[in-house]
Amino acid sequence: MNTEYAVRDAREEELDTLLTLYRSYYRELKGCGINYELDEAQLPDVLRARMKSRLLLAAVAEGEDGRLVGFAFCAISRLGREHRCRGKNSVGFLQELYVVPEARRHGLASRLADYARDWLWGNDITTLSLEVLCGNPAGLAFWKRQGLVPVATICQQNLDEGDHPWKRM
Repeated sequence: MNTEYAVRDAREEELDTLLTLYRSYYRELKGCGINYELDEAQLPDVLRARMKSRLLLAAVAEGEDGRLVGFAFCAISRLGREHRCRGKNSVGFLQELYVVPEARRHGLASRLADYARDWLWGNDITTLSLEVLCGNPAGLAFWKRQGLVPVATICQQNLDEGDHPWKRM
């Protein structure tokens, strides 16, 4: 069976479904090595605020049966006054994109990414950035196929672990 999908802005009444999808997304991130914990108490307010903000896009992928099967959150980020990117002081940042496993391989991730690009373009933003976890080679391959080019590696260290010299001072 070939299911049709629509990509559109999220609606506030879909918050409970988005919360469920976000939790699934986060479980997958844990498997890719993310070392942040999800703050369940804050999550509903954060997602609700994303849906209401003019500087954030909250998009969903919906099956013809009305079931939500994916989402994308994209933000417009201002650069410091000392920086410009392609002549502008703002860039687009694709914060998160997720498609449930059973709806993958239907082009939904590409359609969600295109929806975010269109939204950015409509807001006069000409640069899209995002982060991919090192433990997610499939994600990195996907974004390379989408035309994104790696430009940085984010490094992190937990300062409260191990025997660091500055802890002995």
